[in-house]
Amino acid sequence: MRPLISILFVGILLVGCSNKSSVSPKELSAAQQMESEADRLNKKDPQGSYGSRLTLDKTTTISEILKTPESYVGKRLRLHGQVEEVCPMRGCWIQLREPSTDLTLRVKVTDGQIVFPLSAAGRAASVEGVFEKIEMSLEDSIAYKKHQADELGHTFDPSSVTEPLVIWRLQGQGAEIK
Repeated sequence: MRPLISILFVGILLVGCSNKSSVSPKELSAAQQMESEADRLNKKDPQGSYGSRLTLDKTTTISEILKTPESYVGKRLRLHGQVEEVCPMRGCWIQLREPSTDLTLRVKVTDGQIVFPLSAAGRAASVEGVFEKIEMSLEDSIAYKKHQADELGHTFDPSSVTEPLVIWRLQGQGAEIK
């Protein structure tokens, strides 16, 4: 039973970057329906709003969150930083860097509903979403790290993962890229 649960868990995490769209046409705006996911991923000018409108006035810093991450789990937060990296497969996540500390936090969004353009790398962004903690078994951690390496075209040595991972991330619901 344990292997089945592990396989399902990793599958749920990894489907976030699969090549299939998980959003029905009804969930996309008219403009998004006219533009393919590949078009949105390869958009030359990333400036604009993505997903839901930002509503929070207070910005929380990544360093504040990472000092006591447990206290932020389940809370809606607004972050600001520089986009360091974008998911190269579907634009389903960005790595946001706090310039004053160089700390980073991943912002994961619903596949196909929000597609961050690759050109967003290096740009300033404000994002909102719910902070979450994902605890993995060692098996799941190895599979997750392998997926990350495959996604970025890097080689992966499974023996490099020696303990279960805990992932802290923002489940993004909206963003503004400058």
